[in-house]
Amino acid sequence: AAAVTDGTVRIWDVETEAIRRQYSHEEGAVLGVSMLPDGEHLVSGGMGGMLRLWDARLDAIERVDERHAGPIYALAYHPDGTMIVTGATDGDIRFWEPETARSLDRIHGHDARIFALEFDRTGKLLASAASDGTIRLWSMPGCKLLETLRGHGATASSLAFTPDGKRLLSSSWDRTIGIWDLESFVKVESLEVNQVFRAIDIDPSGKLLATASRETIRLWNAMTGELLETLDGHG
Repeated sequence: AAAVTDGTVRIWDVETEAIRRQYSHEEGAVLGVSMLPDGEHLVSGGMGGMLRLWDARLDAIERVDERHAGPIYALAYHPDGTMIVTGATDGDIRFWEPETARSLDRIHGHDARIFALEFDRTGKLLASAASDGTIRLWSMPGCKLLETLRGHGATASSLAFTPDGKRLLSSSWDRTIGIWDLESFVKVESLEVNQVFRAIDIDPSGKLLATASRETIRLWNAMTGELLETLDGHG
């Protein structure tokens, strides 16, 4: 699924590269979209600050509920599929019930715009990243603040936990990727990448790191930071 600035959400067939379905968000640019673990529903958030839950089989909106006071830039779902989390320019983190899109809770997570949210594999740790360069770690359930990580010189824009849950990776508009130890809460390494990435992710083995920018997708050795391959033509 892809979020598009023309206000649509599109689902693509990965084999034929054809658009299978297209939904209209009707509130300006769609800034984030995520498929739920059941593979049948997806959520989207956009400029209007509203979360929308879509049925991918029926081309229909299932629920529309409360909204953020600003555009939604960050979406994540709990690994067991029981919770959707959103972050927006209002600095709030909201928690939603997937089946009904009912608002469960809200906390003020940052005094800045939230750009990324990510759960670890256990669902017991939630990370949030903001435009002031800070990253916050929250224990779940209950969303209790554990630590605030500081070390980026610009917006922290994307997050990824290593599969073993021992480290967190963060990309930033300062053109670095930070690697944080989650026992000491210290940045143990900073990779100079000379590019701003929209997204980062790690494969299940923990050995391969993928980064996406406006122009390229890059594959890295996650253990050494060595650039392995650059895929061009990503617009």
